[in-house]
Amino acid sequence: MDRPIFNASDDEDDDTPEIEATAAAPKKPASIEVTSEDEKENAGAAANGNGTEKKHTFHLSIPEKNGGEGVSDDFKRYHRNSSGGGNNSHRSSIASTIKTIKKIANYPEFVEGGDEYVFDKNQQIWRSRPAPKPLIPDTPMSLTLPPLQKKHSVVANFFRSKTPFNRTNKTSETNSAILDWILLASLGTMMALLSFALDHGIHSLQHSRDSLLHALEGWKAAQFTAWTSFAVVLVAVAAVYCRWFGPQAIGSGIPEMKTSIRGVMLKEYLTIRTFFAKVIGLTLSLGSGAPIGKEGPFVHIGSIMAHQLARLARNVAGAYSNESRRTEMLAAGCAVGVACTFSSPVGGVLYSIEATSVYFGMHNYKRCFLAATFSSTVFRVLQVFAGTSTTVVALYQTNFPKRCFSIDQLPLFGILGLICGLVAAFYVCIQRQTMAFIKYKYMKIITQKYWLLYPIIVMFGYGAITFPAGIGQYLAGERLFGETVRDFFGNCSWVLSNTSEPFGCTQAQLGVWSNNGKSMPMDVLMLFFFIFITLCSTLPVPLGAFVPSFVIGGSIGRAFGEVLLILMPHRAATIFPGIYAVVGAAAFCSGATHSVSVAVILYEVTGQLHY
Repeated sequence: MDRPIFNASDDEDDDTPEIEATAAAPKKPASIEVTSEDEKENAGAAANGNGTEKKHTFHLSIPEKNGGEGVSDDFKRYHRNSSGGGNNSHRSSIASTIKTIKKIANYPEFVEGGDEYVFDKNQQIWRSRPAPKPLIPDTPMSLTLPPLQKKHSVVANFFRSKTPFNRTNKTSETNSAILDWILLASLGTMMALLSFALDHGIHSLQHSRDSLLHALEGWKAAQFTAWTSFAVVLVAVAAVYCRWFGPQAIGSGIPEMKTSIRGVMLKEYLTIRTFFAKVIGLTLSLGSGAPIGKEGPFVHIGSIMAHQLARLARNVAGAYSNESRRTEMLAAGCAVGVACTFSSPVGGVLYSIEATSVYFGMHNYKRCFLAATFSSTVFRVLQVFAGTSTTVVALYQTNFPKRCFSIDQLPLFGILGLICGLVAAFYVCIQRQTMAFIKYKYMKIITQKYWLLYPIIVMFGYGAITFPAGIGQYLAGERLFGETVRDFFGNCSWVLSNTSEPFGCTQAQLGVWSNNGKSMPMDVLMLFFFIFITLCSTLPVPLGAFVPSFVIGGSIGRAFGEVLLILMPHRAATIFPGIYAVVGAAAFCSGATHSVSVAVILYEVTGQLHY
């Protein structure tokens, strides 16, 4: 018989019969015939009439790879051709053979890791050998396949290292440093442009308010309506826009950035949507003349811009996907936000560390300082080109005599610092009580259900009190909120000075801040600002509390210096109220924010290093 024989005795008992494969192709048998050995011995006798040949044929249907319906436990076709009787031993041998046939005929097992049977043409038998490892891994393909590589431009490939990142690889370190410098310089430049544009928009809104007031001169009721409506409408629009477009833009932003730098990502706080809500809401709020600042919101804006730049840099350098690099960019954004507000790069870096960070890497100082320097320099240069400043000088430049300081004034500065510290603690306490009152169960119903009513009431009261033709004439109502700080830091006295003295005040300053030789506007201003700064800090709009703290501290220091001149008129050559205003502003801000870096900011803001 020319058919190939498969000996199944390797896997079963010795009495297992041989198997004859009737398939034309050995790789894929279509049918298998099973003939017992003892039946072969009786084959001759059967031919002579003394015995009977028992031939059992099993037809198997094997599916194609990855197709068909598979081989079931019962074969597709089963045919047993019997011409005589037999004993039970033959049946058991046939059952064992069927089990072996099932094993080799199980096509999925044959493919994925069972024994592979190869046909040997020389000996005309089937031999078994271990199957190779499966081509399809046990783990999901998505976990084993390498990630798809993105195509990069020529500029991107310039910054990407051709070898894996290694600290000993000088090319990779150089490319990473260049990319850092470009990103930080871009961050500082863009924040300076944004700060300049925002200041221009704020001054345009405030100039429109003054123009409207002068256009209605002679109609006091119309002036009052226009003055109060202007403030109410702008703040209401800012509140509505922030509530509907980006609720995360409400408030200062420094507490949220402190949380983000510590590793907790807040949802939607660093998105483009929040960025636009913050910028537009801050412009409208400051344009209304409300006693708020922009330092806190600009810290948030700088962090958003730094985060978005880091996201763009991920397509260029994979290092920006690291969590630590993202935190470093957020810290640089905070420093830039302070620097472009006060044009103080050193103070901005130090304040961002104190206000937002618990741990700050030493290598991050130079990165923050680079971005802050670009921001403050570009901001001051833009002001010179726009004509708002004659040259690149400090934001609130002072002109105190260099020899007016004496050692015996140190106790006076200590007393002023103690007073400002106590007032700052009281200010923080009042602000917390105000927030608790707003969140009280009955007040909370009003502020949540009628959330627009609260800012309208607060701004109407603020506009009514600052109306220049009313009570505002006693507290410099026509003066812009930021200009009051510049008046406080002046080196003249509002009580004993006149315009003919070398360091005398101008006639405009004396007309605004003096009332028949008395400092009544200053006394009223301190109380007024203390109350309304606390109320306005709870409005649902973007706002900051740094500049208002400057105003409160500067007013306390200015009043302290004026009182000293009244008590000691013979020391008029050495006592300058503006010096005490600078010291008072620094002391109050330090007490309210718990940061010592405010002194460095005052050095850069005033250009004064003697005091």
